[in-house]
Formats: sequence, structure tokens, C-alpha cells
Amino acid sequence: MFDNNTLSFLEKLQTFGWKLNLENIYSLLVYMDNPHVNLKCVHIAGTNGKGSTSAFLESILRTAGYKTGLFTSPHLVEVNERIRVNGVCISDADLTKYMTSLETKVREEECTYFETLTAIAFKYFCDCKVDFAVIEVGLGGRFDATNVVDPVLSIITEIDFDHEQYLGADISSIAKEKAGIIKKNRPCLVQTKKKEALVEFKNVAREKDADFFPLNKICNIEYKAEGAGYSKFNLTIFQKESNDLLLNIPGKVQVENAALAVSAVKLLENSGLPVSENAILNGLKNTLWPGRLQIIQDSSTILLDVAHNVASIKNLLDYIETFFKDKEIVFVLGLLGDKNRKEIVNLISFKAKSVFVVTPASSRATPANELTEDFQKLSVPAQVLTNFSQILDLTNADDLVCITGSHYVVGDFLKLYKKT
Repeated sequence: MFDNNTLSFLEKLQTFGWKLNLENIYSLLVYMDNPHVNLKCVHIAGTNGKGSTSAFLESILRTAGYKTGLFTSPHLVEVNERIRVNGVCISDADLTKYMTSLETKVREEECTYFETLTAIAFKYFCDCKVDFAVIEVGLGGRFDATNVVDPVLSIITEIDFDHEQYLGADISSIAKEKAGIIKKNRPCLVQTKKKEALVEFKNVAREKDADFFPLNKICNIEYKAEGAGYSKFNLTIFQKESNDLLLNIPGKVQVENAALAVSAVKLLENSGLPVSENAILNGLKNTLWPGRLQIIQDSSTILLDVAHNVASIKNLLDYIETFFKDKEIVFVLGLLGDKNRKEIVNLISFKAKSVFVVTPASSRATPANELTEDFQKLSVPAQVLTNFSQILDLTNADDLVCITGSHYVVGDFLKLYKKT
């Protein structure tokens, strides 16, 4: 079992928040004999979709027979989810062991929660001798703790507004921070169609002599069919076809994330990493990534989605309009304080029959009573929900119950649901 003292110490590190510099992580990695220099990896940044893209890519590589490491954040239910080898989360015993070995150094340097977990992930992957590691950026890119690796490929997913207090208040500024993961003489694959972002990415790629690949220039997507829980599509990448691909994570946005992962595989083949079409097909089909348009059938239909910024809320509402337009929507919502609360409330208000508001389990949470008042001012029935177990008793069987906002909110529901 996970040592409670170690878990408590790790969680206390969250009080340090985010430190956007690389001094602490380099100090930790030197202390651990620089495990990151031995990793062959792909580094993935972006506003939305980087977790799903990471999951798709790791699943394809694992299906192709490579031993994989996957580092993502945040987690939904347990912190162990952030660090996986061959799809298996790091054990409580191993996480305790690595945390204990670092504790003195972490205290000395006042390292953050994310810096500490990043160092542990790199050491664990090195010790496990993974063939390939997929590394997701935590926040931004340029000064993120993961940005110490020298990847064989950098990927930047869709760019939008989020964490403006750290990354800047316009798309160009945000893109400039994300572009910090582009490395000298290493290829870069980008998803965004926003002109301001593309200008920044192209400029940085030119400065770094990095080959630059916008997704829409190398890949064509042909949508074949979609349902509430799946998508089928064809891809043509570098004029080579991958047909009859199936995702069990629904939504057009996820198809674009999958296209990004497959395009990455095609680029990696140029660096001597062969992957069969069968591995691509089965890797995508078998990817599981909870909390992303995840449907649970209970006494009501429950939809879970970690839509935590304006762009992802819009995607969620588009999905609901496509597949659940005849249902009345009851939202369960909790937000962190750094989100565009006004715009998110306005968007949800147009769709909501009613809203139950929770306070995420974070020091950065927006208090539920404040968010409730925001909805009530727009004449939307809203009330504070103190216990997730109440939700199905408070809704009708014909309602769609949409649980969204912070990862903490979706994660807390999944914890409860797994126990029942």
C-alpha cells in the first residue's frame, strides 16, 4: 500500500503551486544521475488534447511491441495514473520508494508537486528500460519541468486560451510559450489552425533548424461514421492511407488528436521506429482514456468530460447537441479559480435544465456558492451539491447528467462510482 506519510508529504507540495523555471528540475535530475538523458521520447504540449494525443500515441507504440513509458497530468482518481509503463500505473510501493529517495532533496530545494513527479517519472522510465517515453507537458512548455528532454519529435496540439496569468493574454504569447518545446534539429508536428500560433511556431522552428509539419498540410481526415461512443474514419498521411480506423473515445476533436498521433508515428518511422498498420488500427481502437466524453449508463445517462476551459466546453456542448439534443441536460460543474468563469457559465446556461455546483478539492477552487450565484443571476436553476451520491436522486431518469469542469470533479465522481 501507498505509505500515508509519503502521500501526505507529496500532497503538501501542491502548496508551492507552479514554478515556471527549470532550476529545481535540473537539480533533482542531477541528484538522480540525469535519467532523462537516456530516454528516447516524444514531447507533447498544447492547450487541449495533449493527454488524449499522448494516450493514442503510447497505445500504438505499445501495440507495435515497444516497451513504453507514459507521463501525463493531471490524474483523475489516483496519482499513480500519471506514470505508466506498458499501460500499467506505477505501483504504490515503487512510488513510495522513489519519493522517499528524493524527499530530502525535495525539501531542500522546495520543489513543487509537478517537478517532483516529473523527476520520479524520468527515473522510473530509465530504471524500467523503456524503449520509448511519451511525455506530456504540465503547463506551457518553455519553462515546464518536462522541458529538459531532448525528444526525437515535438508535438503541439490545439492552442487556445487557458492559464493566461502564466502564459499571456493573447494567442501569440501563448503559442510562444508552447513553442519552447521545439528543439534544435528535431522535427515538430503541430495541430493548430490559428494563424497567429502558426506564425510563432514557424519562426521558432526556423530558428532551431527544426523540420516543421502542420497537421493539415500532411494529413487528410475522412470521417466515415460517428456515434455517441465511437468514431470511424480514414487518414491519408504523406499520401499513404490508413483506412477503417475506429476510436472508442467519441468526438471529432478526438479524431483530430488520433490523426496527430498517427502522423507522429509516420514521422517516427523516419527515425528507425517501424510500426505496422495493424498496430495503428488496434492501438487506436484499444485506447482507453476515462473522463473524455465518457458515457456511463445508470438509472440516468451520465456523461463525464474534463472540459475545463472555454474551448473544451464548446466542444462538449457541440457533442451534446449532436447526440443528445432531445434530452434535458442537468450539469454538475466545478471550476478552478483561474478559468474564464463568466464565459463558461454563459455557454452552459443556454443548454442547462439545471446546474448542481461543487467545489473542487483544490486550494485553487472556485467556491460552489459563488458559481451558483452566477447561474442564478442568469435565471438558471442552480444549487450547491455537497455529496455526489445525491445526484441520481435529484434528477429524472430521462435527463442527461453531464459532470464536467475540473479534473477533480470528474475524478471524485469516478472514485465514488468505482466503490458502488
